[in-house]
Amino acid sequence: MSFENICPGAKKILQPSPEEFLCKKCGTKVEIWTDEMNQTCPKCGSPVSRTKEASCLDWCPSAEQCLGVMKYNKLLRDGMIKKKDPKNKDQKK
Repeated sequence: MSFENICPGAKKILQPSPEEFLCKKCGTKVEIWTDEMNQTCPKCGSPVSRTKEASCLDWCPSAEQCLGVMKYNKLLRDGMIKKKDPKNKDQKK
């Protein structure tokens, strides 16, 4: 797959990279990849989550096609994106 012309909203998902977050319970650095929402602290076992960022993947009608069906559905299940509601006129088009 060529990544030359991918939209910025999909780049962190299609080309994931690690980011570090601190466990709120024990302060240990926990690695969460950009295509993941949660991880478990390796020291104390507490859940560590990233804050969901606004993304064009939440409102773009081509998001499923852009990411591929399997990746899109996984992100929906994991809460990384939300499905566009055609009845909600406040969402971007």
